[in-house]
Amino acid sequence: MTRLPKSASPLLPLPTLVAALLLSACGGTDDMTGCGTWPQSWLLPDDLPRSSITALIVDDACSVTIAGYFNSSASSIADGPADGFVLRLTLNAAGEPEERWRYVLGTGGTDAVTALEALPPPATGLRFLGHTTGVVDGASALGKADVVIGQLDDDGKLLQITQLGDERPNRPLRMFELANDGYLLVGNDDIYVPTNYVAAWEDPWIASVSVDGNAYQLDWLLRANSEPGDRYDAAWVPPERNAVLLARSTQSGGQSGLAVERRNPAGGLIWSTRISQSPIDGAVALAPVTSGPLQLFGSSYQGFGGPGGGDLFVADLDPVDGTLGTIRAFGTGRDDWARAMVADGGLRYVLSEVLPDTPDTWQIRLTTLDTTGTVLAATTLYEGPVGTIYTGAVSGDVFLAAGGVQTANGQMRGWLRATPRTPAAGG
Repeated sequence: MTRLPKSASPLLPLPTLVAALLLSACGGTDDMTGCGTWPQSWLLPDDLPRSSITALIVDDACSVTIAGYFNSSASSIADGPADGFVLRLTLNAAGEPEERWRYVLGTGGTDAVTALEALPPPATGLRFLGHTTGVVDGASALGKADVVIGQLDDDGKLLQITQLGDERPNRPLRMFELANDGYLLVGNDDIYVPTNYVAAWEDPWIASVSVDGNAYQLDWLLRANSEPGDRYDAAWVPPERNAVLLARSTQSGGQSGLAVERRNPAGGLIWSTRISQSPIDGAVALAPVTSGPLQLFGSSYQGFGGPGGGDLFVADLDPVDGTLGTIRAFGTGRDDWARAMVADGGLRYVLSEVLPDTPDTWQIRLTTLDTTGTVLAATTLYEGPVGTIYTGAVSGDVFLAAGGVQTANGQMRGWLRATPRTPAAGG
């Protein structure tokens, strides 16, 4: 189940810059790092067509690592002959993103990389999560789609890769280290069609994963197996690493809507708190407030007092007993859909999409809140043909957002957008 390290791919051609306006990733235009400034808008290069960026981490003021998929036959998901990728970009002195290395998850099936995290010190490098309908070297296919867990060093060399799962189409969401040095993997199953019939709708799951030599090993998987389609949208583990809190969305039935669950490391349910009853509501993040509540971010048609039909919201909960506190809604007055939230100090950056009223008016927006849920600023990052946003990160005085936008040829292309933080760092 493990593939030994191999050399990273050689450097590839510079990506195409699509805007001249530059923004500093290091605080203002007087850059002390010698790495130049991030372009306001940047597309993945031509050899990564039909693509999206689904994960992003900041390595330092001059470097980011991005991941996602390309060669997809669908416009908004990895499908058909899609390949997954992890790519490190470094800014040169002229502010041009240069590709340092690229790793491609190309099994011949449908592949995607969906999450990245830096390995905790003293280790170096990063861990990635993804999924495949194919087979990684040394493994075997386990079901309709399997989880992939891999590690890369700082030069993009593959250190380890493992394929896990069962007969269903398994999609990983997050992976956490627990207090016992084991790992908890959170994910969802897509609709399960063994042959020509639907055997099960979407189901969420948590799984225990341990390390066996140089590979990860699936110890157990606990699946909801509920009749209506439901999913885990977000997950958070407290500093004690003795529980997991999960935001769960259910599409139909008597329990439709959003709920937050607290479970122990063995998967046992401690409590569940209902947030809404709308079957099309969704969550994007759970984030703690220092000496305060746990906050849930998402979008809802529940009518929490926001300006539109579908609004963004932030809800306060007690992380210990699940008591629901204040819910605050915000948005544009149109149909807003939360896509991601990035917490940085006392600020919360909510990335959202606004469904179009007319063709070519799809919007991607960034809303900044404080920990009380007060909106401090809102910025439109994109307006045009279909676009989607998956993730973001803070780099100095710049916020970096990543996703995909439709280009002139009608195809989606992975997209990175830089904008000044509002308020600025320390503001």
